[in-house]
Amino acid sequence: MAEGFHTKADVLEYAQAMSDDQYDKFTAYYSPDIQLKLSSQLQLRGRQAIKEYFQKVREDMGERLDVALVVLDDNACVVREVANYLPKKDFSEGWNGLPPARVGQTIKIPIIVIYTLQEDRKVAEIEILPDGAPHVV
Repeated sequence: MAEGFHTKADVLEYAQAMSDDQYDKFTAYYSPDIQLKLSSQLQLRGRQAIKEYFQKVREDMGERLDVALVVLDDNACVVREVANYLPKKDFSEGWNGLPPARVGQTIKIPIIVIYTLQEDRKVAEIEILPDGAPHVV
């Protein structure tokens, strides 16, 4: 396993670990004091806070990342992808700002993720930006 984003393969391995709920594996790519900006209202700091957040989220909603583009240099990585949210129960009123969905449906959200890298290529900051409207299939 990589200890940072050195190659495109490392980024894809990280995305797969996220999709597979391998919390220790994907958080190993992070610096100890990483900052995750999910929205202007929700920001997390530290590996443990991020791990606990995703463990809680996964109780209600699975997630699969479909990576379309990776641009990587020494200081940053930009990923264009679709986050596919998979409800584990029906959400007739929506969930966490997302549209209503039922078990068996998928909420697709196109996003751009900007990863700021430290000198050792560990992720120091993650910012998630919308790249289109969510839709349910």
